[in-house]
Amino acid sequence: MIYCPEKVADILIEIGLVSVEDEVHHIVDFPKLVDLAINQKTWKEIGLPQIPGSIKILSTDPSHSNSGNIFYGLLANVLHGMW
Repeated sequence: MIYCPEKVADILIEIGLVSVEDEVHHIVDFPKLVDLAINQKTWKEIGLPQIPGSIKILSTDPSHSNSGNIFYGLLANVLHGMW
């Protein structure tokens, strides 16, 4: 589960990273999201000039959180080309 402000969700939908089905938001292009963060793309570059800085994805500690553990597993798969 990823939390973000509505304006961020809206732009992620607009650029094709997220889709909405039955009022539920789904990340449909996780590799692209990871790429944006790794390449330090700014919020301004994707259409949110009011948010300063680069895109970051933060997670709970995988040693203390199942969701953090799952997130890092997905991240490892993406980074090693298994997606």
